[in-house]
Amino acid sequence: MKERLAGVSVSILALFVGCPALAQDGQGAGQGAQGQQANQDGGLGEIIVTAQRKAESLQKVPLAVTALSADMLETRKITSLTAFSTQVTPGLVVNAFAGGSPVPTFHMRGISSPDPTTGLTEQGVAVYIDGVPLGRAPGVGIELGDVERIEVLRGPQGTLFGRNAEGGAVQFVTKRPTGQLGGQFEAEYGNYDSKRVTGHLNLPAVGHLSFKLSAIYSSHDGYTKNVRPRAFDTVNPDDINYFGAYEQKGVRVAALWDPTSNFTALYAFDYADVAYTNDISLRVNGRQPSEIAFCANPAFAATYCSDPATLVANVYQNTLAGVPANTRPTSSNLPIYMPFSKDRTRGHQLTVEWQASDRLQIKSISAYRTLNAEEYPNNGESIGFVQLVPTSLFPAAGAATGTLSNFVAFSGITNPGRVKQNQKIEELQAIYKDDYFNVTAGLFYYNEHVKDMRSTVNTLLYFYDPANPSRLQGVAVQPTTLSPTSNETVFDAEAKSYAAYAQGTYTPSILDERLHLTAGLRYTHDRKTFNRLVFLGAADGQTSTVFKAGRVDPAFILAFDINQDINTYFKYAQAYRTGGANIRDLVGLTPYGSEVNKSFELGVKSQLFDRHVSLNVAAFRSTVSDVQVSTQNLVSNPGSTTGRNLPGGIRIWGIESELTVAPVTGLTLTANYSYLKVDAPSLFVTDIGSFRYLPPNSPKHQLYLGIDYALPLTSEVKLALHGDYNYQSHSTTAPLVPADGSVVDPGRTLNNFNARMAIQHIPLCGDVTGEISLFMRNIFNKVGNEFTYGAATTDPTVAPSGNVFLTPPRTYGIQFKIEF
Repeated sequence: MKERLAGVSVSILALFVGCPALAQDGQGAGQGAQGQQANQDGGLGEIIVTAQRKAESLQKVPLAVTALSADMLETRKITSLTAFSTQVTPGLVVNAFAGGSPVPTFHMRGISSPDPTTGLTEQGVAVYIDGVPLGRAPGVGIELGDVERIEVLRGPQGTLFGRNAEGGAVQFVTKRPTGQLGGQFEAEYGNYDSKRVTGHLNLPAVGHLSFKLSAIYSSHDGYTKNVRPRAFDTVNPDDINYFGAYEQKGVRVAALWDPTSNFTALYAFDYADVAYTNDISLRVNGRQPSEIAFCANPAFAATYCSDPATLVANVYQNTLAGVPANTRPTSSNLPIYMPFSKDRTRGHQLTVEWQASDRLQIKSISAYRTLNAEEYPNNGESIGFVQLVPTSLFPAAGAATGTLSNFVAFSGITNPGRVKQNQKIEELQAIYKDDYFNVTAGLFYYNEHVKDMRSTVNTLLYFYDPANPSRLQGVAVQPTTLSPTSNETVFDAEAKSYAAYAQGTYTPSILDERLHLTAGLRYTHDRKTFNRLVFLGAADGQTSTVFKAGRVDPAFILAFDINQDINTYFKYAQAYRTGGANIRDLVGLTPYGSEVNKSFELGVKSQLFDRHVSLNVAAFRSTVSDVQVSTQNLVSNPGSTTGRNLPGGIRIWGIESELTVAPVTGLTLTANYSYLKVDAPSLFVTDIGSFRYLPPNSPKHQLYLGIDYALPLTSEVKLALHGDYNYQSHSTTAPLVPADGSVVDPGRTLNNFNARMAIQHIPLCGDVTGEISLFMRNIFNKVGNEFTYGAATTDPTVAPSGNVFLTPPRTYGIQFKIEF
């Protein structure tokens, strides 16, 4: 039976490569499908990481690190960093901001990140590609290409990684050109018309120059249908797209020059074009807020409501009332203006390494990256406001020609915007190592320029018929400000950062050289300038502010090797998220300070039972001061927000464990768990009211269970089976809600199963091998809350409520891969 299965697989793949199915002379280029998979003797293999900016064994690094190899990423179907939102890594929470899959936000150990689409608003977790920090979240969520591994560094990494590595760092490392002819091609198809094609080609070296070409195309239809307009018009039918659709095209070119054995220069260019629509936003736990409180609120009534006693009927849209919780609707209730958002990223990088001597290495990293993002985040599909007739906005019938006669309601709020960003990086490193000392030192320069253009528009208009006053009819799906003037606001901002750092480890000759003492220090100077160029459609240029600060962040580690298989460490580290100003503040550009995380960590790393068991445990306690939050500062305009620092501080405790067991050859079991507790002030008073602070993106419990089994079918072909379970307990995604309970955040949840089956190392012809795999994610179609935010509960007949973007539904497909 096993031989028959292998033979069928060979025949299918042979059709794709056009070679005889019986040509099995070569050895497959593929490798095992597990990250820390079993060796031939059944023991767990070694993983090399660069968590301390140098190559080291994962088990020897004295800090909490999760490393995911290329094989593990493929097995778990992690094709982008956004995919971590449904794949649990201890201490790490990732969610697609406001339903935008290419815009992931990263949160680690209770350190949460605010709105990532706001220019120069910093995230609390640094993201790196080949040593280069990525400044803005749009573009970070692009599909991954030829990745060698991803490293998740938990806890403050301020000394070696610097600014914004407050909660930790995520870095992905790409594969270098080999100088030998070889490649890998994959084709995948799944439900929702999902298509993914990737190719990686290593070319033979020409002298001392090697090239590698990579390309990717990925797309899928939306998860929820956007109802098409019927009896009324739209500006452009192409603007009514399904929710959650996605398409990416990308290319990467790498060139490696190695003229001598001790010198290399690696240049890489990458570009990616992404088009997507946000997932649908849904109201949970009740109906929409009614117009009763809308017009009863003096801030709105003075402008919009002349006589609340003459209100027309309510409008309720996209509500989940009467629908089971955590259920994804098949379609929206009404048409929603939903054009494609677009992210365009370009990047150049040059990495030069010179091995000056046996003990000293000099390294330079230079990079220039650009981002051009057009955004249509439709966060208000669920919001319906009803105006009375007549109003200043909607005059009565017979009013002057050109007015909005009898248009009485609007719903669907979008914030079309455009972000243009570029960043320049230069880092110079020196790495020294002898029998007793290991030192990494460097200089770092970062320059970023951002232009942010944004407005707020409503997207669905209703018509009031005096002959039938109980009925409102939708008449147009088009963006409108309902105002004679533009409300566009344009900001320009620039950031510069300079740093110098050094970290050294001393291993004295005592205690059989099992004691390791590490100390590090980093000095950073940050400067940001903010200018408002246009305010509500009119030239401004007078409103500006400057943020500047210098700081020192130390780190100390005491590590001790109990034996060659068990290592312990105690660590103190400090990191910060730089301050600035919120450029969406329509009141004024008020600067806020840096947020600082000081953390103690105790850990043990072990490989037991002849390397058949790996157990890593870390416990930590962090104190975070000047916590950054974003709050609304205009009652009449929720789009105006300002940055603030919470008074006092918060304390965070946690424990994380990662267990991998290889009981027999071919079988690997994984169990990862984390516990988190956050103590924070319960009340935060602002100029527009009192708020409760809810630690965002800080689930108390996270759990990952995985099983991998490799069964030989022939001497070369094997069947690889994978299954995993992911769980995250409830946590909010917005930090502040009104203290009076009128707004609630429904909170984020995760509970899913995934599986993959692959037939690997199928010999096709010569050195060409193939693989066929089937996969399914979210097997039981458990739909949780991906991203949530509070929404007003001003209707006295409605219980506290909120808005949610849902986790992806069940997806499945088939994948073909060829390697040579």
